[in-house]
Amino acid sequence: MTPEERQEPLPIIGTLAEALRLYRRHWTLLVPLGLAVLLPQAILDARLGGIEIDRLESFGDFLKLLAIPFTVVLSLAGEALLAGMITALVLQWRLGHRLPGLLTFIAALAWVRLIAADLLLAIGGAVGVLLLVVPGLLFFAYFSITPAVIEIEDRGIGDAFRRSASLVRGQVWRVFVLVVGVILVTEGIAQALLAAFHGFLPELASEVAVDALLESIQGLVIALVAISLIQLHGERLPPPPVERSPAPS
Repeated sequence: MTPEERQEPLPIIGTLAEALRLYRRHWTLLVPLGLAVLLPQAILDARLGGIEIDRLESFGDFLKLLAIPFTVVLSLAGEALLAGMITALVLQWRLGHRLPGLLTFIAALAWVRLIAADLLLAIGGAVGVLLLVVPGLLFFAYFSITPAVIEIEDRGIGDAFRRSASLVRGQVWRVFVLVVGVILVTEGIAQALLAAFHGFLPELASEVAVDALLESIQGLVIALVAISLIQLHGERLPPPPVERSPAPS
């Protein structure tokens, strides 16, 4: 019998229940954190989300085209940083430790690795969806906890991707239901709520509010899945990032 066959199943209901419990207990921190981190993304989405370039006829059209990669990078960076911050917070809450000062907490985050990992996740998922929707979703199921692994175990980017796949193997469908399911549900709710707003300022305000309320739930689920899978492998969690010796991102 392989280690995967001997491993206990990842609890779906228990993980969702803990995510909701943490959200109810700490929403006064999670929502402002989401507002601060996702504001640039919301501004770009509201301002540039409707850009259409049929033909490159003017210098302004070229500027719009050149702006697209930068908007994508900034958007993904915001979500990666939020996921990393939430993972670091969950580690502190799980251990019953008091949160450090803001500057100490920010300095301990693996900023560069989180952004790089999220960009790779976005590219890999997009390629999978272009080939066929299911491979893209499975790719995300196997590797979605990579940012959490980076924060929990202080791994490099490639090592964190391999570690994510190793942890998920044998639990892929449960991870799929938890992570991909929560993302699809929260994104569907977000789109339904945002459909009623039109115009730059209403769209901006509504998108910031909705993202701040819902993206934190996604981050909590990803963090809890990563933590649970490590523990189900019979391994102990390392100290939270803020309690380790400073290391380069």
